Amino acid sequence: MTNKTKRILIVEDNTEEAYLIDRAIQKEGDEYECSMVDSFGEFQEKFQEGNWDAVVSDYRFPGFTGKDVLDFVRMQDEIIPFIFVSGTIGEEFAVELMKAGASDYIIKDRLTRLPIALSKEIADATFKQKALKDLGLIKQLSLVAKHTTNHVVITNVREEIEWVNEAFEKTFGYTLAEVKGKVPGAFLQGAETDTATVEYMRQKIKIQEPFSAEIINYSKAGEKLWIELYIEPLRNEEGEVEKFFSIQYDITEKKAHEAQLLALNSSLEEKVRERTAALELLNEDLKSFNHTLANGLQKPVNLISRWVDVLFRYNLNDVPDEIKKNLEEIKKNANMASLEVNQLLLYSSAAQKALNKSKCEINDLLYVFNREFFHSKKDVSENIKIEGDLLPCFADASMVYHVLKNLLSNAFKFAGKEAHPIVKISSKAAGDKVVYSVKDNGVGFNDKYYDMLFKPFSRLHVESEFEGNGIGLCIAKKFVERNGGEIWAESIVGEGATFSFSVPAWIASENKAKTIHHG
Repeated sequence: MTNKTKRILIVEDNTEEAYLIDRAIQKEGDEYECSMVDSFGEFQEKFQEGNWDAVVSDYRFPGFTGKDVLDFVRMQDEIIPFIFVSGTIGEEFAVELMKAGASDYIIKDRLTRLPIALSKEIADATFKQKALKDLGLIKQLSLVAKHTTNHVVITNVREEIEWVNEAFEKTFGYTLAEVKGKVPGAFLQGAETDTATVEYMRQKIKIQEPFSAEIINYSKAGEKLWIELYIEPLRNEEGEVEKFFSIQYDITEKKAHEAQLLALNSSLEEKVRERTAALELLNEDLKSFNHTLANGLQKPVNLISRWVDVLFRYNLNDVPDEIKKNLEEIKKNANMASLEVNQLLLYSSAAQKALNKSKCEINDLLYVFNREFFHSKKDVSENIKIEGDLLPCFADASMVYHVLKNLLSNAFKFAGKEAHPIVKISSKAAGDKVVYSVKDNGVGFNDKYYDMLFKPFSRLHVESEFEGNGIGLCIAKKFVERNGGEIWAESIVGEGATFSFSVPAWIASENKAKTIHHG
């Protein structure tokens, strides 16, 4: 390397990591001048200012990738070193990036390799630029090639070697006198050399086009070496090819590193599969335990409630008021426990319940809710305001009813302390989905507790204010997702809440008389 300051363009949107990359480069003592950009547009403008010695880039960015950066660079300059520094590039994908024109890639937790890689790639690029500047001057090329650590081979149109540099002799163990006049493949290729790559190279040479390839070659001592080579036809003033100039890089160490990464990735994937299987088994065990526990509790809870009813049938005039009060409390808690046990059973079966999807009319479900909740034969309670015509959906009616029942029950529960509790129901089309909203004028909830809304046994209000076990919304969420939709909520404390959920819309032309059953 010369004493000239090397200009490095760093593409990194994380300021902290950009600083670490800059520090790793400056640490080695060589004179580098680093400029940092964090957007694709800024990079394009900066790169076109020119005079960059190398580009160092992360891979993942908002709105673009390192591959976009690489493609832009290679359209402008085929030689400038381009090094990926990332912690997110998979091994196989990293290999693809190398084939697409990247010079090297460094894992972020191994930044000590960066200055070494930069030094090597800049030196190689400097040589290649000088070597290709005047392809007609073979003597000048030979002189420059002597001072590079990479292999340089010059052959004639018959593919016979005319000259190799000292780096070639040192790596492969052959002297210029031993290989002069020979075709490289005749003595460098061996058992593991890919025949398809050899044929590709022959075809490119035959049509006299420049190309690059990766190939396994062998030294005189039989050592297997991975070589990345670039071959350029050298033409005279008439445009006729007289010779082929080849610069070759020993990438054996890089290939070994890639193999290690692939083996590590394979090992990690196997561990992930094993862990996933173990978690799935544990999850099934928990579901089974929950179902067994709920079933086991159901009988004693019902028994307690029944015996309390029996006691109340007798004349309790002589029984102290305190005992009557306690019996009423037992009855109340037994009923609550029975409700919670039923909720637990429903929760444990929510993911397994068979789907029976068909056209679902929300007005019909509201009629059922009205009779069950208000004990009324009206189509809908005066406390429920329907805004516009409610669109039908294509879903499991029993699941949608449970979702509506939960949202409406919650709405009336939390609006119950209002003088005039009102719950509004509306629907709207959203692409291939229909969105239903249930809005109340109750107490609302604080947005900072939003993450707790749909978690089992999570409550945003104390039980003394509002009854409930915190599992209803969790079951509703499972049923909505089983039908291919989503559920969400919005609220302002003291001004009520709006719960919305989406499910597939009913499209008569596609779904007419269509019912889907899923186990």
